Amino acid sequence: MLWLGLHLPLLSLEAFCATLPADQAQRPVALLEQHQLGPVNAEAVRCGLRPGLKRATALALAADLLLGEAAPARDAAALQAVAHAALAFTPAVTAHDAQTLLLEVQASLRLFGGLAGLRDRLAAAVAPLGHRVQMAAAPTALGAALLAQWHPRGRGDLVLGPHATQLPVLQALLDEAPVWMLQAGREHAAALQGMGLHSLAELRALPRAGLARRFGEGLLDEVDRALGTQPDPRRFAVLPAVFESRLELHT
Repeated sequence: MLWLGLHLPLLSLEAFCATLPADQAQRPVALLEQHQLGPVNAEAVRCGLRPGLKRATALALAADLLLGEAAPARDAAALQAVAHAALAFTPAVTAHDAQTLLLEVQASLRLFGGLAGLRDRLAAAVAPLGHRVQMAAAPTALGAALLAQWHPRGRGDLVLGPHATQLPVLQALLDEAPVWMLQAGREHAAALQGMGLHSLAELRALPRAGLARRFGEGLLDEVDRALGTQPDPRRFAVLPAVFESRLELHT
């Protein structure tokens, strides 16, 4: 099997900006999270704004800053639009989380000219939706998701993360990944850092029985699913029998 992970790190911000008139979308825009800035657009970055700034500080730096809030329903609709575009390349598309899609593409490679050809055509199909996409490939579903979320920094709307088509390559790449990439790793971040554990390689070097007693089976289960030593069944998206969409026009 071969999976493609598509991670959209700015999905909430991009979904909000899509609701704005063109002139407002050119202003500095940011999402507000508990009185602090969350994701910011490129114009906001040029004004010196960054995630984590307090609201008052941000407005002092950019008086014309436009602030919004994430909307789960709006974000879900945006992710669904990307999933529908991806269904043109494989029927095996599933949501990993609120910002990440997974595509099982092994059977589609010949049709689209190999992994590079499939990746390029998929990127072109998703581009009109206006999202920044981080893309990576791996022989496991969770491995592809982790590689797409943890990637070399880059610019532009498409960032290609590491691509691994064989399990040994995937395992070598994931050994360098930070522990907080795992959901259970984030839940136990303070304890793991207190033990001096930063990478998956350091985590895997410890006795499994001791890790299970301290952190539960969930942490090891995630590692095993990512590395392909445990099955990781997924439920794929199905197109609705009736399509309905709403488009709001600005006057």
